[in-house]
Amino acid sequence: MTTLKPIETATNQDIQIKMRDVYVVRGSGKTYLSEKGALNKLAYVRAQEQFNAEDRPSNFPIQKVIQEDGTSALRDGKMRPEFIERHSQMLEELKADVKRERDLIRIEKEYKKAQERR
Repeated sequence: MTTLKPIETATNQDIQIKMRDVYVVRGSGKTYLSEKGALNKLAYVRAQEQFNAEDRPSNFPIQKVIQEDGTSALRDGKMRPEFIERHSQMLEELKADVKRERDLIRIEKEYKKAQERR
């Protein structure tokens, strides 16, 4: 049986740690990230899933722009403020979950140590 790291438990294994504490986010391809990057990516993925479920666009529409040389090009729309807010909420929730899991592990270690002293 493997022992899960706090970030794995807090995210229901949507983030997994591979060999050298490199994080893989489910739903975002095979991107290897730091913990902070993985949490940010997972928050984005979950926020996007929520917006898709609500059938709401996360970005403003694509715009047709004229470049300096006179040719036209398409520019992706920027993220909508409500999507950025949802992403921030998801990120804070994930950070709180990881912190809670780390605290739980620390308390369990302290409890075991106290029991051994008896």
